[in-house]
Amino acid sequence: MDWRELNMAISKAMQNYCGGVKCDALLHEGLDLLESFETEIVPQISCKNPHELMRAHEVFDILTVSKLILHACLSRKTSSEPLFFKRTDSTETDPERDRRFITVRQENGEVIYGSHPLYYFGDLETEYEKRNGDYIRTEQKGAYRK
Repeated sequence: MDWRELNMAISKAMQNYCGGVKCDALLHEGLDLLESFETEIVPQISCKNPHELMRAHEVFDILTVSKLILHACLSRKTSSEPLFFKRTDSTETDPERDRRFITVRQENGEVIYGSHPLYYFGDLETEYEKRNGDYIRTEQKGAYRK
């Protein structure tokens, strides 16, 4: 088996189990399927040259990221119109408790969840001006204009 087959299998799994409309049952099935790919297919991958080895490692990363996406989808329990996130197993739409960014990371093979309020960074224009003052001053002088 080579990296192309695994790549195609991951793509198909994400289309089928993490599409436009989500529910816990499908997301869990997709996660189980990806985990079976990791235990059954990954050890069978063979590479004939360094290029194929590089591509195989890229697909292994895609597998990891796909699993994290499914975990992130599982952690958001309600639909959200601003995020274009639709769940069929919840009647609520964007309650106050879900108006947050969900963070997901993996440490030592374990998924760790977190969240931040939507405006944790502050006002975008104010923060941009505060952090990019040198560029703004240079731009106002016309240094970057042609």
